Parts: sequence; structure tokens; C-alpha cells
Amino acid sequence: METVTVTLGEQSQGHEEGLSRINYKSDFPLAVKLVKNGQPVAFPDCDFSIAAKTENGFTVYKAERKNGVCKHCKQDGDRLIVFFDNHGLGKGRIEVECVIDNPDADYTEDGIRQETYKAKAPIVLVDDNGDALDLRLPEPRVVEKVVEKIVEKEVQLPSEIKALGEATVKAMKTHPDSGAMGFFNSGSEVLDALASEELTNLPADVLHDGSLVTKVSEALGTTSSTPIEVPLIKQVRLISLLRNFANSRGIGVPLNCQGLFGGICLNNLSLTLRSPMDIRAMFAMSYIARLGIYLTDEFEIAKEMEVAVNSNSSHEDWVNYRNSDDSDELTTYEYGGYIRLLHLKFDPSKMEHAITLIRNLGFGCVRQISLEATGEVDGPTCARWIVEALKPYTEKEKAIKDTNGQPFMPYITSLGEFFHHGLDYPNVRDDAEAKGYIFS
Repeated sequence: METVTVTLGEQSQGHEEGLSRINYKSDFPLAVKLVKNGQPVAFPDCDFSIAAKTENGFTVYKAERKNGVCKHCKQDGDRLIVFFDNHGLGKGRIEVECVIDNPDADYTEDGIRQETYKAKAPIVLVDDNGDALDLRLPEPRVVEKVVEKIVEKEVQLPSEIKALGEATVKAMKTHPDSGAMGFFNSGSEVLDALASEELTNLPADVLHDGSLVTKVSEALGTTSSTPIEVPLIKQVRLISLLRNFANSRGIGVPLNCQGLFGGICLNNLSLTLRSPMDIRAMFAMSYIARLGIYLTDEFEIAKEMEVAVNSNSSHEDWVNYRNSDDSDELTTYEYGGYIRLLHLKFDPSKMEHAITLIRNLGFGCVRQISLEATGEVDGPTCARWIVEALKPYTEKEKAIKDTNGQPFMPYITSLGEFFHHGLDYPNVRDDAEAKGYIFS
């Protein structure tokens, strides 16, 4: 069995030699071995606790022996094996703290002399497949704690922080499908925990029965004729809940995101859409200064929970779909709503999806649209298809003025290196302006 020595203060490196990379959703064992003065020693025959978390994370996974009973661990000779079971830890290098409760009558406060040991484990939790898998019962890794002894009382975290650290674990129990959906996807353990707190307050089937939008809108006060005052932290939790849901994956059926961000006001909102989803009226009556949307290879446009055209459909099929589609637009100027900048990023297989989304944005709502492809795209073809798809402004819509009193004509531009020849073809600017748009 491999033995790894970890010293106090060692810096985490995601691909450092000797580290095991394990997917953060996996269960795994970890062998802990105490080392004093360079020599391994057995765990003393008394109570102890093991606390593990990832660097900069809030979630804490605990194992202990209390009154002679072990929880999440077992002793194996001179070492302790900790079993990380439904641990809920986020991504990053694992840090371990061990507190030994030595009975000692000289410490009259409670008769306990605490010894605290800290070290970093040779395990990094990641969001990919981790290291190559050997489908046999794994031999636990050993962490030898070569550390200085610290004699101190265990610090008790405030209940609010403790609850935050346990929020994702609780959410996976109250809403079991949240893990399979990839609900904890913000990249921030804090924001995932805040979203989880709100999720646990909602019914168990809220992720599937279409009621999420209604319940969150009521809590935010966006559907009230007299908006209610909502504390800032409550707003952050609710917006995080909506964002995590939009970024998650459906289980067997498309995500219902109709009106998901309706009526909200934000400076920035960034979404990575990775599932078939119904996006009708997704930003209705919303005011967003900068909206970033990334259409990944898994994204598809659904309507009435069905996908009519997909990445394998022909351009003719997409044209027929767009011409016959009378879906509610993503937002609308007439009923209130404004997006100053839309940064629309898409994988090459999603060019038709991006064109359809632009077509259904809503008149007068978006001042600038920046398109970015993640792979090779024929710019002139993309430009021609966009112009063909755009709905022409009516006389009423042409009367919309910007803040300088000028006609509202959205700018459409390309970003990055993958648009060959840019968004350009002969007469593209004339064709675009005839419909109320500017290509640049």
C-alpha cells in the first residue's frame, strides 16, 4: 500500500505528482496514520474526531469515535480508515484535522487534554473522471501526519456557518435528483450552499413539476403589484437557485425554464446551458446589464417539453421550424424589459440554436449582441442565416428610441478567432438595416 508523507503548510497542486484525482461525487476511503517525531504511532484508546474539507470550502465531513463507538471510520491496526460516504465535499485538495481527546485529570476544566493534528491529504476532488479506474476494492491511501502538535480547544463554528456547510448534503437528501442533475454547478461552494438552502425549503418534486418559477417569483416579489421588500441575502439565495437550475441537466425530460428569470434586475448574469430546455419567456420583463449565455453541445431547444429540431436537423428543417414557431419571445420591450449586452457563446454544432435564440429575443430589448464560437464557423453563412431569420421591425417598433433619442437598432458583432471572414457577405449591412439591425 502506498504511503505519502504530507507536511504542514504544503501547497495544493491539482496535478502534483503523487496526488490521486477522484470525482467529487464519488465515495472513497482514506487511511489516516499519526506520526510523532518521525515515528508512526497508533491511535490512542480514547475519543477523537476527524474533520475533512476541501481547500477554501465550507462543507465539513466528520468521522469520530465517541464513547467507544466509531462513526464513518474504523481502526485497522495502528491506522484509522475514514469512509467518505455521501460526503458532499466540493472540488479541491482535501485537508484533514484530527482532534484527540486524551483523559487527563490535570486539565480541570473538563478533564480532557486535546491534541490537534492537521495535514493535507494526497487526494484532489475534481469534476472530471479523475484517475483511471481499477474496478476492484481500492486499497486506502495513507496520510502520515508529520505535524507539530497544537494543544487547544476545538473551535465551535456559529450555527449559521455550520448550516451553510451542510446545506448541499441536506439538499441531496430532500431532493435526491439534484445530484444526478448536476445542480451544484456554480463553481462556488458558497453559492451552491446558498442555492441549496432555498431548495430544501421547497417541495421534493419542485425540480420536475414546473412549479419552481412560480414559487421563486412569489418569494422574490416579482409577481406582486406592490413588490415586497426581500433581504439581500435572500435575493442572492433565490437567484443562485434559479441559476443552478438553468445550468443543470434534465433527467429524461427537458428542463422547464419558461419565465425562469422573469422580472429580475441584475448587473450580470452568466449561464452555461447544458440540457434540452424550454426557454420561452425566460427573461420576460427582466432588466439585465450584461447577459452571458453559453450553448454547449448538450443544449437543445424544447417546446411543450419536446425537441422538434436538433443538432442533426438540416438547415431547411430549422428554417421551417423558425417560420412556424409562434413561441413567446425571451423578453419584450412592450411589457418592460431590457438587456444591454448579450454575449452569446456557442459550440459549432449549435449555430442554428444560436440563430433561433437571437430571432426570439424580442424587439427593442437588446442593445448589443456579441457572438462567439468555440470552434470553426463559416462567418458569411452564419451572417446570411441570421439576417434571413430576423423578424423585421414594424413601424411601431422602429419608433422605439434609445437614451439619445436615436432609433433603436441593435448591433450584432462577432468575437474570437473562429468566424472565418467575420459576419460578412455582400450587402449584409443593407439587408440587416432593412430589418432594423446593424452588423459590424
